[in-house]
Amino acid sequence: MNRTIAITSGKGGVGKTNLAVNLAIHLAELGHRTCLFDADLGTANINILLGIHPEYDIGDVIRGGRSLHDIIIRDSSGIDIIPGSSGVEEIANLDGKNLDTLVKTFAHAGKYDFYIFDTSAGISRNVAAFCLAASELLLVVTSEPTSLTDAYSLLKVLVKNGYQGRIRVVVNRCPDLASAKEVFKKFRMTADKYLGIKLEPLGLLYQDEVINKALREQKPFMTLYPRSNAANCIRSLARRLTEESGVPEDVVDMTTFWNRCFHYFHTLLDLPGGKKESKPALVSTIAAAPEAQPREQAGREASVAPANAAAKPLTSEASAPAPKNGSPAASLDTVQALLPIVERLTDSILAFSQELSRVRKTIG
Repeated sequence: MNRTIAITSGKGGVGKTNLAVNLAIHLAELGHRTCLFDADLGTANINILLGIHPEYDIGDVIRGGRSLHDIIIRDSSGIDIIPGSSGVEEIANLDGKNLDTLVKTFAHAGKYDFYIFDTSAGISRNVAAFCLAASELLLVVTSEPTSLTDAYSLLKVLVKNGYQGRIRVVVNRCPDLASAKEVFKKFRMTADKYLGIKLEPLGLLYQDEVINKALREQKPFMTLYPRSNAANCIRSLARRLTEESGVPEDVVDMTTFWNRCFHYFHTLLDLPGGKKESKPALVSTIAAAPEAQPREQAGREASVAPANAAAKPLTSEASAPAPKNGSPAASLDTVQALLPIVERLTDSILAFSQELSRVRKTIG
């Protein structure tokens, strides 16, 4: 068994990393060899939660100064931790030869039962790449409308880019079981209605004061408070995750996973609004906060991005002398050529914004 699980959320502040760390620890307690990869750029929340200070990260492996074995932290709780930090960004920029070397490095790092990837918050190319490459996805949500709409936006990106893995939802910070069921029910109905996908519940994590206490002490609550409600929730999640019926058919080894990941790092991803990004950048700031994208801003972005594409039609007629830069004729022609592009982009943004408005009403 070699399961790759991406734990993600669509936004920050919903307890994703806390879940990843404590779940990994309990899987190790159950006898499963578990590796936790910190795929969060720069913030290193895993380090904070465990009170560790890595000397090296994956960037040192990429630059050739260290081996993977040099950077793996073998925590006393029984899990192996691979610090990602800024090295995750460097992975996305590797050339073919260095990619092949890194893939072989991971392939020979040792066998694990579970590879758990704690992704960054938000909807970036890196988040999408890790999620699309993983055979399983744990989506962490809370009852907050922003959590649910951002999680929906992330799902939309994954679905539009052909994700075929299993998606299970964990409802965090629940006061009781009934509220968790209600949150999941509305979220599942929304995903089914607007995206045509089936979400499965993995479980919940109760609101528990021991979680904040453990955070202050920089220790996992599974270790400090093993009999707490939060710890019992983690046990339930791990039990459902490891039962035979929960093992996916698409179990991939590390070579396959990283080849997939590198493919998505360098693929033009299909984005909300009916367009594709032109370079490895944000997958969609529109998806994360559609109300923050006014029509004027959309127009400005469109007038910059398609400028090169519009250059050929403006200069393709050999009989017409090229107008001088900055002349009224050149400016007018440019504006006229860009108007249809701006209108299409604006319509796409408005359509997606309206869709999210309907989503908010459904899950609100």
